[in-house]
Amino acid sequence: MDGIRFTLKAMKHKCEVVRCLKSSASRGLCQTHYARLMSGGDPHTPSYKELTPEERLRSKLKTPDPIAGCAEWSGYRNPRGYGQIRVGSKMILTHRFAYALHFGNIPEGMDVLHKCDNPPCCSVDHLFLGTHNDNMRDMVTKGRSLTGIKKSNAKLTDTSATEIINQLATGGKYLREIAEDFGVSKSVVSHIKHGRGWNHLK
Repeated sequence: MDGIRFTLKAMKHKCEVVRCLKSSASRGLCQTHYARLMSGGDPHTPSYKELTPEERLRSKLKTPDPIAGCAEWSGYRNPRGYGQIRVGSKMILTHRFAYALHFGNIPEGMDVLHKCDNPPCCSVDHLFLGTHNDNMRDMVTKGRSLTGIKKSNAKLTDTSATEIINQLATGGKYLREIAEDFGVSKSVVSHIKHGRGWNHLK
């Protein structure tokens, strides 16, 4: 009975910090928040891990650039320069997360493109939806294909790469046929199709 009474008593006294569901240990705080208080911190200021995904996104966005208007993600960025944030058990690109928060769910198979051509930017005014082929065309149009030519093993010019993108968009040909037409391997065409391989498609 004593053990039951102790358990019921503990359940009645939760940590006074908002969102914390732990039982209080001292001064109305759980052990974690009490330790933070003793170390000189404010137990009522949530840590980064305690923030919701939306709050974590906002906490890591830099103040928008006064000229360009880009609100850049200052947290982790993948090798392509895009920010990433954990939402539940998944890592999501921050610009896609920002778009979904503002405009709602992203239709299946659609990409979120940047008007500003700045990968870490999460400004919703700079984001728009497009297909994967739209994304590849946008990259070539903005001149990022120049880096493809600079690669020592690049066999395609900007013009050829653009033509491949157009053929992929219209369909009607197998990847093998397109590869033969341009004198490259099927894997090169596949990389272009899926936005991999050439730096200008990243």
